[in-house]
Amino acid sequence: MEYLSRTLYKVGEDRCFKFHPRCRSTKLTHLCFADDLILCCKGEFHSIQLLLQGFKLFSDTSGLKANIQKSAVYCAGMKPEVVQQVVDFSGFALGSFPFRYLGVPIYFKRITNADCEGLVDKMMARIKTWSSRNLSFAGRITLINSVLLSIHSYWAQVFILPKHVLKNVEAICRAFLWQGTYFCSKPGYVAWDRVCRPKKEGGLGIRQVQAWNIAALGKYVWAIARKQDTMWVRWVNAIYIKTAGWWNYQPKADSGWYWRKICSVKEKLKGLFSEAELDQMPKYSIQKVYQKLVQQHEKVPWGSAVWNRASIPKTRVICWLMVQGRLQTRERLHKIGVCNTTTCLLCEAKDETHPHLFFDCEYSRRCLQGVEEWLDIPTSKVHYMGLLRWVKWKSQCSKFQKTAIHTAVNATVYNLWRARNDALWNQKVPTPSTTIRCIQRSVIDRLAHIGAKQSSTNDQIWWKSKCTI
Repeated sequence: MEYLSRTLYKVGEDRCFKFHPRCRSTKLTHLCFADDLILCCKGEFHSIQLLLQGFKLFSDTSGLKANIQKSAVYCAGMKPEVVQQVVDFSGFALGSFPFRYLGVPIYFKRITNADCEGLVDKMMARIKTWSSRNLSFAGRITLINSVLLSIHSYWAQVFILPKHVLKNVEAICRAFLWQGTYFCSKPGYVAWDRVCRPKKEGGLGIRQVQAWNIAALGKYVWAIARKQDTMWVRWVNAIYIKTAGWWNYQPKADSGWYWRKICSVKEKLKGLFSEAELDQMPKYSIQKVYQKLVQQHEKVPWGSAVWNRASIPKTRVICWLMVQGRLQTRERLHKIGVCNTTTCLLCEAKDETHPHLFFDCEYSRRCLQGVEEWLDIPTSKVHYMGLLRWVKWKSQCSKFQKTAIHTAVNATVYNLWRARNDALWNQKVPTPSTTIRCIQRSVIDRLAHIGAKQSSTNDQIWWKSKCTI
């Protein structure tokens, strides 16, 4: 492709060749990424002819030819007879705006909701392939962060997406998280703004798509402030900014829609950074700018325990729902008219509420006491937050022992919820001793699987004694 660039530069030096009016100052004739190529010049036949002759020279020399079915001519402000002459000479079809380049729509006007249907369609297509699988909440969270939002992130680094499209992206992620589908009209277990908070602030760490869009486009604001030596920065300086100062620059009313959006992002970043701070940033970090854009909340006291790395992912999410008070207990189901009774399925003595199930219920208290005796925890600790406070402030445990306790407590919450669901759907309740053994085995296997290291001899002796069950 370097040979192609040299050939087209030679074409640009021809006296008869005329650049596109917006590319004259930068002498831009082409944009190329891998095998995707855009050629541009003034809308007159002779310049187009020279450009295509240069490309033909490259094709004849290298053997690389344009795919006729995937290539098109795009014209604006040209006479119909000249357009037809260009189409006949090139052999390409006449295209219309917007066209797609590197998977995103390119247009000189405002991007519409219809132009962004490809983004929504890609996300829904991915979910359709996953909907047949029995995915846990933890699995869905991983797929949202690693796949669905990465599709959005690619588009978000190109232009400001319409608000309607961003709402659709949020709705798709919300439906997939709570129901495993790409559409759902039911409300989620937890408000979406809370879900999008960082884990240390009580959320699931899912990104806010609108704030991420602004942070992603902020990279262009930073590139102009740093005066980076790139074609795009040289182009905007030559066409728009010229001799004006970037920080106080205001776009003209007749400026392109895309450029005005870049300038609006700059105004939002001005509330977070000074010009000197942005200029001194050696490398732009979308994540750091995003963290400044979103509203900060207080850290929750249970964050490190719930999201303890040693816990099995699905137990973390159930614990997160439990501390939020959002598990679908009989009391909550009765309020929305789904269940006729509120009686606890495990003890059949009191109402099934979150405080009762964790750990006022006779069944759950016996399970918790069995785990406490196993890990040398005072049996007077009968509430989740009380256990966390004891581990953090009053225990003399080592780091490894605290990790084991957090893992066991989370496993206890998960297995109690599982026992409750067995009672609901299968009409059988495992004995407390069976549940305790299941908790112990899951903790032992999990710590062995992740390779949790006992840093001292005392830890090794302590853990060896716990593994003999």
